[in-house]
Amino acid sequence: MMSRSLSPLRLGRAVLTLFAALMVSSLSGPGQSERSKTLTGRVIGVSDGDTIVVLDSSYQEHKVRLNGIDAPEMGQEFGRVAKESLSRMVFG
Repeated sequence: MMSRSLSPLRLGRAVLTLFAALMVSSLSGPGQSERSKTLTGRVIGVSDGDTIVVLDSSYQEHKVRLNGIDAPEMGQEFGRVAKESLSRMVFG
């Protein structure tokens, strides 16, 4: 079987499809434990290369750190590039 590489657009769509199917861990407040749950909603923001903000059907915002992704923070080298890359994948 031959291996094919995905175009950036197809890869982005594949990541979104996978993201929708996975359990995600929402960030909790200080002193609270993290809970895994399925979250359905619309991405309304990108904090950095591995954290998004999702608006659910009750118009409640959830800050979600994507499991299995370790991207540079905004203050680190390539942080802005990581955020822009994730933004291209999750918006539109």
